[in-house]
Amino acid sequence: QLAASQLTPEDAAAAAAACSVRQDADSLYDELCPRLLSRLERVAASDTKYAERCRLENYAFLGEALRGLAATVPALQQHWQVAESRREAALASYVSDQLQYSKFWKLLEFADKLDKLLQVVSPPEVSFQKDCSPAEVRSLIRSTMSDTDKKLEAMVARVRKHLGGGSIFDKVWATIKEQLIARYEHLEWLLEQCYPTTPLRPAPEELRELFKITSAG
Repeated sequence: QLAASQLTPEDAAAAAAACSVRQDADSLYDELCPRLLSRLERVAASDTKYAERCRLENYAFLGEALRGLAATVPALQQHWQVAESRREAALASYVSDQLQYSKFWKLLEFADKLDKLLQVVSPPEVSFQKDCSPAEVRSLIRSTMSDTDKKLEAMVARVRKHLGGGSIFDKVWATIKEQLIARYEHLEWLLEQCYPTTPLRPAPEELRELFKITSAG
């Protein structure tokens, strides 16, 4: 490679032109990518019923499109990171929506209620609070966790209907599984503290096995 002092006028002109083209291209990326991200956000916001699903699919598509390009075009790196960040946020919101829509939500809500109660009362006092008697808790567990396999399969069907069966579905279902089992395990711990004679059925280990036999695996 020639040193700068050894460049011919033609070489120097070509190098300057190449540098100028790169700068122009980078400026164009910096102008177009934020516009595209803003457009995707407006499209999602216009569909209040499926906003998070729309965000998830569009940001995932954009992130994948930018991923390979960003490896060779440094100017695109920051825009890819923004798309990935928004995809992760949309994933979290979509999963939260699906858990709330599921037949398991009342039990997950009850776990949140126990967490809040334990901030102000001791574990033995929890069962004396409103809607927290042992009989009510047992009834809630029975009604929520009956036909668990069918309820999991209904969740699979709903998410697959939204997203198809590709990589986005796989990521979403893995996240739903991870979060639901984690919260269920936490509920088991809460019951052990507050209702030591009230077991959680199915147990978390059984719930893991039920996830494995769904059509999503």
